[in-house]
Amino acid sequence: MFTCASCREQHTDGPPCSVCKLPYDFSCSGVTEVGFRKLGERKNTWRCPRCKSCLSPSPASSSPQTSQLDRMQEQLNNIALQLKPLARLIEDVKYIREELNSLKDSQEMLHHLFNSLSGKMDNLESRVSKVEKKLLRMCLFCKLMLPKCIKSWKFGIAKTLAKERNFKYIWVKHSKIMGRKSDTSPIFFIRNEKDLLKID
Repeated sequence: MFTCASCREQHTDGPPCSVCKLPYDFSCSGVTEVGFRKLGERKNTWRCPRCKSCLSPSPASSSPQTSQLDRMQEQLNNIALQLKPLARLIEDVKYIREELNSLKDSQEMLHHLFNSLSGKMDNLESRVSKVEKKLLRMCLFCKLMLPKCIKSWKFGIAKTLAKERNFKYIWVKHSKIMGRKSDTSPIFFIRNEKDLLKID
């Protein structure tokens, strides 16, 4: 039993093609059983209808055709071998693309983080600037007012001590505290706390 290459049905007898080696039943082969038997030795060169349409009638021409097919197959095999590294290259490109996407995501995250930190820095700089201005105003106030307060305080103490020690005059001139015990006594300069203690 065999399966006919044309109708795909099971048969017990039929001619095999000398080119493609496939079996055919007599109804699909285009030759009767009696006609096939009469071929004698030529049965070995019988060709199916498909091979007859593809190949030239000369049996000798099958060899160059087979040789050409072999060369084509060899070329296809060479192309397949050359394409093997391409598959690896495609995988590498996919991996690189994934890495680039990951780097892009990281870059965007860093960009957002930088913008956030930049905003915080601007806010801190603004606050520091305001504090610096306040400190500057306070320093200027202290520089201007503190000496006056100290001199007022010293003058108050000097005035009290001078009164206790019977000084006739106590005054301030050119930011200096001066005193005189009488009209004829020398002028007494009060520059610091030690001078205040010297009033007698």
